[in-house]
Amino acid sequence: SEVDNDFGFAKVGRKEHKELVKDVFMKVAPNYDVMNDFMSFFMHRLWKDRFTSTLSPFAGQQHLDVAGGTGDVAFRVLKEIRKAEEEEA
Repeated sequence: SEVDNDFGFAKVGRKEHKELVKDVFMKVAPNYDVMNDFMSFFMHRLWKDRFTSTLSPFAGQQHLDVAGGTGDVAFRVLKEIRKAEEEEA
């Protein structure tokens, strides 16, 4: 049915749910990395750098970031792919 999506303690319709989720994301996204800095004592940046180096991005590689939050990991990977492409050229 139209009203069977959970949002917190409320049941809302599909369209309203979509808008509520978008609203929360738009409010949280600008401060997401700052929040992670404090909650992880800045370790999350090291983890993301380690993850990127573990991927060993190479020239011509394609990368799909699925549900990557702010996209900062995807941007790290893209930076390394471009760096590899420049070194290869």
